[in-house]
Amino acid sequence: MPDDPGLSDIDDDICMAHERLVGAMQSRLPAMSSDTQARYVALLSSLADKLEDARKTLREVARDMMSETMGLLLPELGRGR
Repeated sequence: MPDDPGLSDIDDDICMAHERLVGAMQSRLPAMSSDTQARYVALLSSLADKLEDARKTLREVARDMMSETMGLLLPELGRGR
């Protein structure tokens, strides 16, 4: 996707950041517990669902995700290393 002549510089930056995220998470998956993987996929699925709803603004998606994410993150943070 990067270097697509139809994309602006910021669009290209977003595509590269997405590719970096995917690569980073793929390298972490083998070390993740199945519980952590389940929480991660639940979070990603929820985010994708919200982003696919064209009626929602990005602000609404972010607000909704903040409240949902806290319930998933707090237990993870409490686990320690």
